[in-house]
Amino acid sequence: MTPLTEERDTAKREGKIIVRGVKTGVTILAGAMVARNAAGYALPAADAAGLTVEGRAAKTVDNSDGQDGDLQVEIEQGFFLYDSAGLTAADAGKDCYAADDHTVNLTGGSNHVFAGVIGEVFSETEVWVKMGISIRGPQGEQGDKGDQGEEGPVPEATVVAAVASPAAGTQGAGYVQADVQRIATLADENKAQLNAVIAALKAAGLMASV
Repeated sequence: MTPLTEERDTAKREGKIIVRGVKTGVTILAGAMVARNAAGYALPAADAAGLTVEGRAAKTVDNSDGQDGDLQVEIEQGFFLYDSAGLTAADAGKDCYAADDHTVNLTGGSNHVFAGVIGEVFSETEVWVKMGISIRGPQGEQGDKGDQGEEGPVPEATVVAAVASPAAGTQGAGYVQADVQRIATLADENKAQLNAVIAALKAAGLMASV
């Protein structure tokens, strides 16, 4: 591979937006949960086999008269407020599933289409859901298991809950791995800072060399 030898006007896009071609005969309304099918085309989220929820539609896209990919939809990733029912504050941090393009639940319906992780139960009928292609269910429903073991990446909300819990030691391998890595990183940083202080004291004649 050859590195750049001159400046390059690299195209950029906001880090929380992805773009997908829209499935033939489909209209996606602004604000709807968007999923991709097995062929990689976007459509409204639903409790249907083979779908992967990716986020929220930024704008309405009407591809009802088009073929696969004729039009594209911008999909936002982040926390979004969607409909639900029967949830309580105790459900924060749990995985949720798409019932349709604006409703989530904990049961998963017939096809267990993973929608995201519940960040907050806002009311009796609405919940904040963290959504995006980096969010995975506990069994890796969203695709590749990555490099975090057979169970796939641990949702961020689960890690946060584990850190805050007095019974953190029972939270599982995902928590232990993340916590050990964090401790090791802090130890390395502290060691480097301590060595720098010792070197400065020796240089100033305030500390004898051993």
